[in-house]
Amino acid sequence: TKNKVYIDTSGNKTIGIGHKLLPGEDPNEMDIEETFNTDLKNKISITKTLFLDYDKYPLDVKKALVSGVFRGEHKKGHKTVDYINSGQWDKVPEEYINRNDYRESKKKNTGVYKRMDENAGSFRNYYKQLQEEEKNKKLEQSSMLGDLFVKPAYAEEESGIDFSKLPDKPRGALSQLT
Repeated sequence: TKNKVYIDTSGNKTIGIGHKLLPGEDPNEMDIEETFNTDLKNKISITKTLFLDYDKYPLDVKKALVSGVFRGEHKKGHKTVDYINSGQWDKVPEEYINRNDYRESKKKNTGVYKRMDENAGSFRNYYKQLQEEEKNKKLEQSSMLGDLFVKPAYAEEESGIDFSKLPDKPRGALSQLT
């Protein structure tokens, strides 16, 4: 079977699932699936190098990052990469789609902007997840602090201390916790 060569959005001769033909490669002698799997392994490796916390991210974020590397959207020194690596996920979705190829794809209604919107959605959802985790962490911490000041039912009886005479608010070092 002949592998169809097409020109990608960047003007490169391409086959299969986004394999840019290299000098000397004969598309008719290439196995599309094998070529894709080789390319994918390479792009995952590049992605892990670009994004130091890659292994900690949820699967949909990993897929979006690899997709972006595959298309050449993520490179060292790009703002999106810098925002991700510095944990500024609130800025990632908008910066990620702030590209000429995204705008051009949207005008022409090609698949590029749709894929990028999906990736930006994964980044947005991850940011929301991080916010929710932070909120829950703060609630848990405040609950733990509250536990420091709640007298156990048996405390007055066992200690002989009259808790009704103690101040409602902590004093001294404990006051710095609130």
